[in-house]
Amino acid sequence: LDRDFASLNGPAWPVRSSEALVTAVYQYEVQPGLTLQPNFQFIRHPGGGGTDPLGAMRGKPLKDAAVLGLRSVIKF
Repeated sequence: LDRDFASLNGPAWPVRSSEALVTAVYQYEVQPGLTLQPNFQFIRHPGGGGTDPLGAMRGKPLKDAAVLGLRSVIKF
């Protein structure tokens, strides 16, 4: 489908391939009843090298992404 779309919109249109996700999570019990869980995710080739059709640079692949998070649980 991407090759057909590129033939209609120009050869600069990327052909999607694969997406990779790496996640690192650790759960730490600060004290009984209080838990912290940091989370890190790295996404390589989001959408398999897909593009943002609404962006200013149509046809340009999305950049890699990094996501940081923190989950806390309080039990009482």
